[in-house]
Amino acid sequence: MKLPLIAITPLVALIVATVGQVINLKVGAQPWSCEVLLSSTWVWTATYLSGPVLTTVAAWDGARLFPRSGSTVWNRPGVRTGLILRWWLGSTLLAASPALMTLAWMAARFGYAHPEAVASALITLLAGVATLAGFLGAGLALGALLGTVYGTLAGFATSLAAQMVSYLGTAPILMVGGVSDSLLGLRLTWGAAALQTVGLLTLLAAIAHSLFTRSNPRFGPVRVADLGLMAWLVAALIAPQLEVPRFVNVSDLSDGVSCGELTADTRPAGQGEVCMHLQHQRLAPQVTEAWSTLSLAAMEAGVTNFPSRLYELPPGAGPDDLPEGPPGSTATFTMTSDQLDTLSGRVTTAWLASTITSPTWCRGLWAEEPPGDELYEASTQATDALEVMVTSTDARRKADAGAQFEKAWDTLKTCPGMGR
Repeated sequence: MKLPLIAITPLVALIVATVGQVINLKVGAQPWSCEVLLSSTWVWTATYLSGPVLTTVAAWDGARLFPRSGSTVWNRPGVRTGLILRWWLGSTLLAASPALMTLAWMAARFGYAHPEAVASALITLLAGVATLAGFLGAGLALGALLGTVYGTLAGFATSLAAQMVSYLGTAPILMVGGVSDSLLGLRLTWGAAALQTVGLLTLLAAIAHSLFTRSNPRFGPVRVADLGLMAWLVAALIAPQLEVPRFVNVSDLSDGVSCGELTADTRPAGQGEVCMHLQHQRLAPQVTEAWSTLSLAAMEAGVTNFPSRLYELPPGAGPDDLPEGPPGSTATFTMTSDQLDTLSGRVTTAWLASTITSPTWCRGLWAEEPPGDELYEASTQATDALEVMVTSTDARRKADAGAQFEKAWDTLKTCPGMGR
């Protein structure tokens, strides 16, 4: 039985994209649910699952509805261009709608982000939509040119190859997710934004020219734009070799940091505070609880030099980005995907204790002659002392651990940039 000439891609696009986004939400653990740039990037991971299917189905539609050598009710002069445009826009919007709805839902949970990060997120969002349009348009063009069998095979192979190429370089042209670690305090580099914008606009222009223009007699059924698509694929293979950096720190890493006093039942009022980025505020209760536990244990053990402030630093921060203050007055930490994971992640007292005593931000680690082993020994001693102070019920052991921590922390803060 001959199937009626009905476009199936719009419906398939909605179904496939929805299934892909559900898998993305359920399996991905949503470590990105609180960050603007990470959310706008990771949400397009669903495209990595749905892209080859969309391109293949679009090629099948192209071969049936808009064949180069043939006439259908869709392919008549005067209506062909308008129908292609409606098919392309409609299929793209339906394919993008699950991701856009997910981002809209996430937007209600976003905290304040640096304007540079927000601008990068908007570029990433548009790049995700343009990538879907590229997959769909390329499939339609290939199906119309090569027919049902060769067109669908070429569409599937092309989309797979394009996605693999996108993972080869540091700054991909296509937006198919691929980032799972925190992007707090980062933005797109100018080079990455330009490469992605120019690359996607060129791709869409070549596809549009292929779909909306007539054949060139010099090449027979092959159009100049078809050669343009081939040239784009070659350029996409070359682009990763440029090694364009993808992310860079925003101009002010302290922008968006909010500080709050610890409650009076854990430390004397006004002597302690927790400072976190607003994009991570959903974890503030867990961080405050863990820090309060450590603070109270230090007080009970008689520690006199315990830090009075806990400060969150983004992953890309360095020694120069540490907050000002007397040596040893501030402890720092950085969230990882293990803590941001909404399925199993949790900020534990043990993790926080090991993090604040790690000499990560010691300026000496960047020097030509790094500090000796005593710095790392002091870090281990401070971590062990905190564990005893928190878990032990023996007053003598707690006091001994407190003395051990004081000595270790004095050693740690002698390294510039550590605990300042």
